[in-house]
Amino acid sequence: MQRVRLGLTGLAIVFLIVIIGAVLLGPEEPSLKPAQPGEPLAQLGVAPGASDVEAAPVDGNSAAPTEIAPPPAPVLDEPAQ
Repeated sequence: MQRVRLGLTGLAIVFLIVIIGAVLLGPEEPSLKPAQPGEPLAQLGVAPGASDVEAAPVDGNSAAPTEIAPPPAPVLDEPAQ
């Protein structure tokens, strides 16, 4: 019984030392705002950024919405009677 008590006491001491070390040497708090605001996908070149879209020339026809025709309805065969 004394060995169990000694083992648990040692485990508790090691646990406390690790917790105290983590608090003292832990990472700094991350800033909530990024250093350079922007679009991460645009910075990687995957998607165009807002500045790229705004810089693109706009002609008169592109401002009108494009109408898309709905797909044709499926044709159902009538059952043979």
